[in-house]
Amino acid sequence: MTFKPLWAALAGVLVSTHVAGATFPTGESYFGSQVPAAKYYRVVDLASPKHINVTCGETVTFVKDGRQFTWNFNSIRHSRVAIDQFAPKGFDAAGKVVYIARGEHERGS
Repeated sequence: MTFKPLWAALAGVLVSTHVAGATFPTGESYFGSQVPAAKYYRVVDLASPKHINVTCGETVTFVKDGRQFTWNFNSIRHSRVAIDQFAPKGFDAAGKVVYIARGEHERGS
């Protein structure tokens, strides 16, 4: 079986985007986007030894060593993800990971 040129090109794009990192060709993360902090978002201290479970659609402020960033998990992947994959440059996530679960809007009825 042979690939038609269009399918071969599409397969190459899909493989190259996966290899290139956790971003779409536009540069946006597969896992959501950074947003301004607000007082009603959940705060997670990365110095804590606890597992970090989030739900797709949830917004979380991550804090470590006096620095912080806030992330909205609007993810196409629902799995275990290293925070370093989406944290701002220079933010020390201490090797922590988040476990992203499907949101209620994704579970079906």
